[in-house]
Amino acid sequence: MKFMQGNDAKAALAAEAAKVAQAADGKYATYRYWMKKDEEKLITFLDGQLDEDGMLDIPLFFEHSVQSDGRWKTYVCIGEDEGCPFCAEGNRKSLCGVLTIIDHSEFTGKSRDGQPGKLYKNEKVLFVCKKGTIQALTAQAREACDGDLTGATFKVTRSSDPKSPRVGDSFFLKKKVTSDQLETLGEGKSLAYEYTPEEIGYKDKAQLAELGFGDLSGFTGATETATVSGGGESVDEIFN
Repeated sequence: MKFMQGNDAKAALAAEAAKVAQAADGKYATYRYWMKKDEEKLITFLDGQLDEDGMLDIPLFFEHSVQSDGRWKTYVCIGEDEGCPFCAEGNRKSLCGVLTIIDHSEFTGKSRDGQPGKLYKNEKVLFVCKKGTIQALTAQAREACDGDLTGATFKVTRSSDPKSPRVGDSFFLKKKVTSDQLETLGEGKSLAYEYTPEEIGYKDKAQLAELGFGDLSGFTGATETATVSGGGESVDEIFN
């Protein structure tokens, strides 16, 4: 697949259609941040600079939402030219952007083998968002964060609206911390992810077929580049 980045949203960040490190259906190699309706959380961004045109310089890719086994799941679009089964079925894809955040909320994982679940806090996670949220965060970076979300801590709320974004729909800047302060979170937590296909949960055509989506007709194996297709929407178009 090809990420898009920068003011033309076409620069490739990662071209390899690599195997997903975690092949379980509906799961990602890296955890994605989300919120329940009517919930409030505190998060800190680890990246999110504006480019010279005043737009968020973040990786962009297309993704499909699919109802499977009674649940909605998301799958990265592999592109029509690579035989995306969701595109073939007319499933609408959404343009997504990705950043890295620290989720300051505290939660307990599932218990296993009779043992209590692990306690989590200040976890580094992916922040995958769509057009409206990208616009909102761009405005925050421009007006309140000196052109860079890095180190900005926000109180985030998600309304009860059924169509509210999973990552929240209201962002209130609390403070902005320095790089030295970010390092107090611990080793590896102060730096953003590299946004490899594995990290965002990319599956190639063969892996999607194993999950029951599409078939392998014409498939000869993973290619070196699997281009995201479907309009080539630029960053300029996102904000118009």
